Amino acid sequence: MPPFKRAVVLMKGFLGDAVMATPLLEGLRGQVSTVVVAPPAVGILLGEDWRGSFIPFDGRGLLPRVRAIREARADVAFVLNRSFRSALAVRVAGVGVRVGHDAESRGFMLTHKVPFDSQRHETESALDLARAVGIELAPANPMLKVTNDELARGRERLGGANLALQPGARHEYKRFRLETLVELIPLLLNAGFTPVLVGGTDEVDSAAPLMAEFPNLPSLIGECNLRETLGVLAASRLTIGADTGIMHVAAATGCPTVTVFGPTEYASRWGHLYAPHQVLQAGQEGMQSVTAKEIFAAAQAAVTHATVLARPT
Repeated sequence: MPPFKRAVVLMKGFLGDAVMATPLLEGLRGQVSTVVVAPPAVGILLGEDWRGSFIPFDGRGLLPRVRAIREARADVAFVLNRSFRSALAVRVAGVGVRVGHDAESRGFMLTHKVPFDSQRHETESALDLARAVGIELAPANPMLKVTNDELARGRERLGGANLALQPGARHEYKRFRLETLVELIPLLLNAGFTPVLVGGTDEVDSAAPLMAEFPNLPSLIGECNLRETLGVLAASRLTIGADTGIMHVAAATGCPTVTVFGPTEYASRWGHLYAPHQVLQAGQEGMQSVTAKEIFAAAQAAVTHATVLARPT
């Protein structure tokens, strides 16, 4: 058994980071009482299972983090956030054992410094923190739980659609070109897919040109809260999008995905590199380098892999 009674995990508020941390969180909880300290959106994402073990902070300063960490009353802290401020927070909060990646010149505030490898997958980087203090956790894929009610509500919101398509992204370099989507959607329709657009409220304007091209295309962009979005994604046959939080959430609910990464080297760190999921990497010229036909082929492959995995053995 681990030599700790209570652990606290300090996290950022981004959905992708939270999804990639779920193997660590579930693994820790199986061996030691575990509390998550993070901005409120992470608690919503993790759901009811973590309600009694989640302490929120507002993310705007050091003192809210320190208060939340002290409230956890933990004897070991796993600092998933790689910022200087996060390491300072667990040090000021007085946690005895402080484990984190040796980044941003913060190593002197940690009792256990873990080398950060920018090429290592995020799920493994998180698990490395537990291993550094003798808690052996096996590799696992990210997973989020969706209730039966949420799944039923998701099917209802889909309204007969079976493919969630996220056309937007926070950063311009991640967004699909309109021409690519205009070519892709007919390919999907002809293959029996029925797309519905998904995304956050900040993506409404960027989706307007696509909706002008396809006025009958249903859209849930900006219409679902986070838990409703989980239900929609879990109920979908497939989700297609760029490297966004929604795509990570979709994969973690068990929905097959096709994720197109922009001109970065992040696919090896952030991609869901296991069946049935498909990952495409744009070239240095940008998102236009990934064609509609390539995305469509990946969509077919994802669905085929999902069908094979679902067959009884």
